[in-house]
Amino acid sequence: MGLFDETAAEEEAQEEEAQEEEKQWDRHVARLLEGLEAFEADVDLSLGRLHYAGQSLHDLAVRATLEEGRLTISRLQAQQQLEEESPRSLNVQGWLESEDQRLLAELQAELDRIDLTAALAPLGFGPLGTLNGSLNTRVVDGGLLFEDTALDYQAPHWGLSLSFTADTRTEGVEGQRIHLVGEGSYEEEPFEFDLLIGPLLDLTDPETPYPVSGELASGETRLWIDGSAVQPFALESLEGSARLEGPSPAELTELTGINLPELPPYRVSGYVSYRENLLSIDSLEGSFGDSDVAGDVRIRFGEPPKLWATLVSRQLEADDLLPMLGISPGTGPGETATPEQQQWEAQERRAEMLFPDREWDLEALRNTDIVLDYEAANVQAEHVPFEDLALALELEQGVMTVEPLQVGLGGGEVRASWVMDARQAAIEGDLQLALDQVNLAALLDEAGLPEVARDTLGRIGGRGDFRYRGRSMHEVMAGLDGELELAMSQGWLDIIAAELLPLNVANALVAALTGEDQVQLECTYVRFALDQGLADLDRFFMATEIAHFEGAGAINLETERMDLAFQGHNIDPTLFTGNSPVELQGSLRDPEVNVITEELIARGALSLLGAIVAPPLAILPWVDPGGGEQVGMGCERALSEFEE
Repeated sequence: MGLFDETAAEEEAQEEEAQEEEKQWDRHVARLLEGLEAFEADVDLSLGRLHYAGQSLHDLAVRATLEEGRLTISRLQAQQQLEEESPRSLNVQGWLESEDQRLLAELQAELDRIDLTAALAPLGFGPLGTLNGSLNTRVVDGGLLFEDTALDYQAPHWGLSLSFTADTRTEGVEGQRIHLVGEGSYEEEPFEFDLLIGPLLDLTDPETPYPVSGELASGETRLWIDGSAVQPFALESLEGSARLEGPSPAELTELTGINLPELPPYRVSGYVSYRENLLSIDSLEGSFGDSDVAGDVRIRFGEPPKLWATLVSRQLEADDLLPMLGISPGTGPGETATPEQQQWEAQERRAEMLFPDREWDLEALRNTDIVLDYEAANVQAEHVPFEDLALALELEQGVMTVEPLQVGLGGGEVRASWVMDARQAAIEGDLQLALDQVNLAALLDEAGLPEVARDTLGRIGGRGDFRYRGRSMHEVMAGLDGELELAMSQGWLDIIAAELLPLNVANALVAALTGEDQVQLECTYVRFALDQGLADLDRFFMATEIAHFEGAGAINLETERMDLAFQGHNIDPTLFTGNSPVELQGSLRDPEVNVITEELIARGALSLLGAIVAPPLAILPWVDPGGGEQVGMGCERALSEFEE
């Protein structure tokens, strides 16, 4: 390195040092005091009015001494007048001096709504807000340390309001920390806090970090943070470890401006960093309800805000997702739910409703963009052998697309494509479902019937195509259009009925329809056509070794009531059995079985029933995995024999 290079490097280092010194707010005051070191003074001053920096000070009284560079203020009182507002008062006493170009001070003050922005304008500060209360502070190494301080702080430009006590703590902490305890509001959302922060340097410095640790609470939501912040009152940036818990993420929607989902109580932790309106949460892990979750999250605050998340669960309890649809999660023993969600369940039970009319927050859906990739390795649901789940979701300007949505079920798979448009007064969209080769034995084993499952072959499959519109689950179901087809190869009628209906109703249905306690099936096919919430059973085929069964009727999804009729026909007309036609009627929650008598027949109870029609051959791939000996053959054999 040459001489000129060394000189340039030294000049650059000196320039950086000078720039660093300029950032230290107390050096401005220290330089003023250094200029007075050669003077001694004793001041006793009273002024009726003093104008500076666009404001007026009334009834100004100063009593101070200057000796050996120390300014001692025994009395400083004034009234601050801003435009047409009522006067604000200030009373200060203490001392200030300069040491090694840094400010040392000890001050006590009583403040009545003092506007800090106006008062400190000559020192070059930006917007600071107003202070009211008692202030006892020391300045050491550029830091403000507090003792027995109680203040109200208002910063409308940051949407911030605080009322707190402040004391300096030295025991059990690194260096010196200020203990802040109080309450406040941010963007009109109230919160409480108990924090330890470092000595406050320049509150408007965009780069200086302040240590911050402790707890903030808003309602039942609590945040623990251990890190550092720049401009902590304005929250310009934040970095550190954090833990967050609360009754539901949805309760943070108003505070954050981000559409967060309605879920059971949650607890998550991770490493948080926030700068330039971008919040990153790395190595997130925790739980919601009885499910675990881990991954990474990014949130960009702005217009509109946007959330990116890649999340995984080792175990997902399926009912933990129900609150997102406005439906209560499981609330029984061992289940995790908020008091509000428990009230939901009680309301649904009292109203005897499967589909609650609790309206969704559509405005939140319109105001947030989301990109989500989610996988669950193990999905748990009562009586349903879910295996895993994977989905890719994108929500942009109120339009949500979920594709693919894949769920492992009983060795088979459910695939879905889902579109939802929330830009209008009500949600509208489409949902397509494909169910292939679900193992019936797995369903029976999950239902607590392992012995029956071991002896059961057969598969379930189907297709669904739906169009919907509404502001709640009830409205969506009440106006549902589309069709649903389901096919089942082999199985047991009594077991399947017991899974779909209350046990007493299932037993009565099977006994009345077949005259048997247990009925082994060969093939079953059901097709519902849906128009404005009315699900018409327009195709029903069920075959056993000795009989074929027909069915007809409808389910009204708006009133949640059904009116269905079923009848069996022996394959061999010379074979006598105790078959009786039956009606299945009443609410979906509590249906009734009625044996159709000659009197009911005369009233037209079987008028909906017609000729038995075999299902289409297209159902065979849904239930036949291919190459399996006997598996899926129930439908193939039944259809072949029916055609003969």
